[in-house]
Amino acid sequence: APVAHQNATGGQCHKPSVASQFSTRSSSMREKCRTFPVTNVRSFDGIYVKTLADKNATAVQSFTVAGNHAFNNGGYGVALKTVVSDHVGSQAAGAGVTQAIAVTGNTLDNNLYGGLGVFVIASAGNVVQKGSIAGNILTNAKAHFGEGIDALGLAGSSAVVSQSFAVNNNFITGNAVGVYLRAGDRVVGATASNPAQILTGGVVSQSWTFTSNSILSNNANFVSGGTSAAGHGLYGLVSGGTGTTQIIDLVSGNVISGNSGDGVRLFAFGNANQTATLHSNLGVDPHNTITSNGTNLSSNGGVHQSVTP
Repeated sequence: APVAHQNATGGQCHKPSVASQFSTRSSSMREKCRTFPVTNVRSFDGIYVKTLADKNATAVQSFTVAGNHAFNNGGYGVALKTVVSDHVGSQAAGAGVTQAIAVTGNTLDNNLYGGLGVFVIASAGNVVQKGSIAGNILTNAKAHFGEGIDALGLAGSSAVVSQSFAVNNNFITGNAVGVYLRAGDRVVGATASNPAQILTGGVVSQSWTFTSNSILSNNANFVSGGTSAAGHGLYGLVSGGTGTTQIIDLVSGNVISGNSGDGVRLFAFGNANQTATLHSNLGVDPHNTITSNGTNLSSNGGVHQSVTP
């Protein structure tokens, strides 16, 4: 039967939560994802939590990842992946996933792809994800695309995704990119080992607030190869139609400095909406400091892009 379930690797959160197409399953992982030293997992993430909802299934979750030290892993220090798929047939409109997530007090260092990854990929159904990322040390992601925080919200034409996080009091340094936020469409061609992924025309709402974070000296490391390019502090990218919205709000107390590329980099493609309010020294409301970067602020002037420095 179609199910919704979660699984994990890296020694955490072993017990899956399973919901049939006729029921809703709630799960709490508050005590099962804490205080683990996870290191040298060369091909995988230190802590990996995957939630999958198939045809007509619903998952409701609340979990905390707290106090872990994950380092020297071949993927992310912590990776949280939520997938709502219609690959088993027609998806019921009400199917999907609701999550409340807290990632607090972790040290995620020298993981190849990134410190923390938060991914929503929905080809159908609904995903409502909210939470907080607070008091973490996110450092030294060495891949050419390695991020301190890597967040993704993608939706196909039958999907609705809402992703909302408060990011507070984190120390983010030494990565290729400090924080990378992407919302909207994605089209990836097929390879010998993977089918094509075409997610277009969905509804995505992504809202991120930042308070008292240090996003410093993120540079292109590229030990995994690739063409060298400058690193960035905070990078927001949105693509798709008018149903896609990304809101970035630097509330107060943030310092974005010493990044070799752009301190804040904002790109909006197609008819997607992007609104960034920086409250910085670059404007008239200086509650945040953006200084001494390669370029302090860069944007592409998208059709529905609004940037207030």
